[in-house]
Amino acid sequence: MAKKLTKSTAIIGIAACVFSLPVWAKPDNKGPSNQGGPNADCPPNTFLVAKFNWQGGNYVFEKPAGNENVVTIANGATASGGTWTSTQSISHVIVKGGTENFTDPLGTTAGNFTQTVLSANSSGSSPEISNLQFCALTSCQVYGVHDEGLNNSYFFTIDPNNFQVAAFGEVCEKCDIEGLDTNQAGDLYGSSGDDPRGGHFPGCLYKINNGVATEVCQIANDEASAISFHPIDDSLWAWLESRQELVKINNLNPAPQGCQQACDVSVEFSPAGPIDVRIEAMSWNTAGTVLYASDTKNSNKTVLWAVTMPNMAVVSVCDHLLNGIQIEALETLPDGRLMSGVDGGNTFWLFALDVGTCDVEAVPVQSSFYTDIEGIAYCSP
Repeated sequence: MAKKLTKSTAIIGIAACVFSLPVWAKPDNKGPSNQGGPNADCPPNTFLVAKFNWQGGNYVFEKPAGNENVVTIANGATASGGTWTSTQSISHVIVKGGTENFTDPLGTTAGNFTQTVLSANSSGSSPEISNLQFCALTSCQVYGVHDEGLNNSYFFTIDPNNFQVAAFGEVCEKCDIEGLDTNQAGDLYGSSGDDPRGGHFPGCLYKINNGVATEVCQIANDEASAISFHPIDDSLWAWLESRQELVKINNLNPAPQGCQQACDVSVEFSPAGPIDVRIEAMSWNTAGTVLYASDTKNSNKTVLWAVTMPNMAVVSVCDHLLNGIQIEALETLPDGRLMSGVDGGNTFWLFALDVGTCDVEAVPVQSSFYTDIEGIAYCSP
């Protein structure tokens, strides 16, 4: 989907946009949350960046996997308090001690924590800290999904200001999520391929809240290899690989039985005869008049196709991209270029593709783990 952004610039030839991050104001009253209950969740519109448990005289990282080096707790920290730094801005720190959680709103990359924010017991002492959670705002990040092994789907975010990569939420084990996009409200959706296991379904549409995927409905019993929201009417389109059909999902309300239940879809395009393509990703242009799709059927090249509305005319735009590197993710930038993610081997690469000249510019994103990018998306501020 093509998104509108409030600020744009050229950064190392790829990011035609720098997202305006909001200023976080401290509320008037800070206080304990979830009194007497278990660990509190990150506040609405935030996600978990790192959780540490106090074990054996140290703060030990627990989750999410891939974020081990995002937040650092300084040497000398104790169960009474300490200091921390982060490679990305932290919106809230949740301090847990005894039966109490205290959520401290921040908006910074460094700070301190203390047990004194927890309520004192009858003897006048605050309980020792048992764990810490660091949360960040979900708005205006680049989102991605990495395929680990056959079908384990790892969500992550990219800070568009410095290209730092961080894990986002939970691993969707054996989900095989292939498509990714956000709607105009910033809601993130994903679609699954044909290799899910463990009770998951092919062609499943997921809504992804704070990095946790929840079933909506089944687009089809087929690989839904790509999805894209239309930038004008916000309708969701999907490509069904085996059926070779372009469909529109007409209702995004979660079905009572999730992906055991079919979505309401309409077939918008189906070729008259078999076509020899493998569509891995697609994205609308900013006007919503052209739907671009990457084809990786030939392992020696990626072909970019364009489907022009309303007559569904299909033409090849770029027929030999990136010398055999497979483009498996697309997102339209405000200047009309396509942000492209690839199966990059041992390196995570993003590209900006000029659809007029087929020229690409690349920047290595700072991650050695997220290297098989199945989908990318970003939200509008």
